[in-house]
Amino acid sequence: LYVSRMAARSGMCSVPAARPRTVSVLASVIDPTDSPLEPSRCNRPISDVAIAAHAMAARFHNGGKLVTFGVGGASTDAQPVAVGFVHPVIVGQRAPAAISLTSDAATMTAVAEHAGMAAMFAHQIRHLAEPVDLALGISADGGCDRVRSGLAAASELGMLTIALVGAGHGGLPRTASHLLSVG
Repeated sequence: LYVSRMAARSGMCSVPAARPRTVSVLASVIDPTDSPLEPSRCNRPISDVAIAAHAMAARFHNGGKLVTFGVGGASTDAQPVAVGFVHPVIVGQRAPAAISLTSDAATMTAVAEHAGMAAMFAHQIRHLAEPVDLALGISADGGCDRVRSGLAAASELGMLTIALVGAGHGGLPRTASHLLSVG
């Protein structure tokens, strides 16, 4: 994710018009004349993380905000990810916008009371997000219905969706543009 944040600031999100330094860093991995990045068009295989980071950088470049969410331990991972994005890495540069849907207990409990626990993230995404935004759903086992529902709502809205999951990844691949599996 840090790569995506730096990429958004460095101009990498439009590879043909990227800064020379960015192109030289990427030249060993991709053909810089290809845009958008597609694994089939690269001169060497690139990781799922690089592909997701490029897609994220493009969304940030177009004014999108990162919306993070998860349940239990994953919610405590979602919060610092959002905080990490809103603090500028380069002094004088505007930081990308980010919000964690798990940070506001009053909103979460009110949504759970009125819309049900399964809809707690989907409901917030429908009201707080726009198609240019990015949704990062985090689930340790990949089988969390609330995360799956949030990613599905984000996908319906036209958002870029990324699932960060542990081994097993349950049903999240069907609802995410990018699946990043840890372990």
